[in-house]
Amino acid sequence: MCGRYSLLARRADLVRAFPRLLLSEDYDAAHPPRYNVAPSQPVATITNREPSSLTMLPWGLPTGRTGSAAINARGESVADKPSFRRAFRSQRCLIPADGYYEWRNADGERSPVRVVRRSREPFAFAGIWEAGCAIVTCAARGALAEVHDREPVILAPSTYDEWLSDETPIERLRALTVRALPDDDLEFYDVSKLVNSPKNETPEVIERVESPPALRLF
Repeated sequence: MCGRYSLLARRADLVRAFPRLLLSEDYDAAHPPRYNVAPSQPVATITNREPSSLTMLPWGLPTGRTGSAAINARGESVADKPSFRRAFRSQRCLIPADGYYEWRNADGERSPVRVVRRSREPFAFAGIWEAGCAIVTCAARGALAEVHDREPVILAPSTYDEWLSDETPIERLRALTVRALPDDDLEFYDVSKLVNSPKNETPEVIERVESPPALRLF
């Protein structure tokens, strides 16, 4: 799953990662780095309706039940589940990020890690949107499966246009939700429990801390 992430990238990095984006010169001043993005907060998305702009949407897709909003949508069922089906078929988005957080159990205690690309470049979660947005998830693989059984679908840059296009066949869209970015493109490291509180929005949140001795990084 994905319940917290970061977006530190500046204008030049985002335009390089998402060439269709047209960002104003004052983007950096208006959008400070986000170290600890949490559910229900407004998040930057690139929707299939406005692929050259960043659209701010609440993180959480209303499910129809009073007060209920889904922050994640399982890739295995997103095309067919009534809560997500319409958005999957006609309202998909990219959700830019440059790291996300997951918690693993270490001797009965939850320990946070941060997952990033080895290059530290920005990436995009596969998302769906309506009044809010949700991140599509898939089964975790490789070393990430030791942390959690789910991971967000991080799209390969070559598939961004396919994910946003109204012309992409449903079966191809389904296929894009099955696999995330290749394992060897990602790495993770332990971070402070500061990330547990969304009130903490400082560089210390992303700093590496000493790993629990019995657990392995990759």
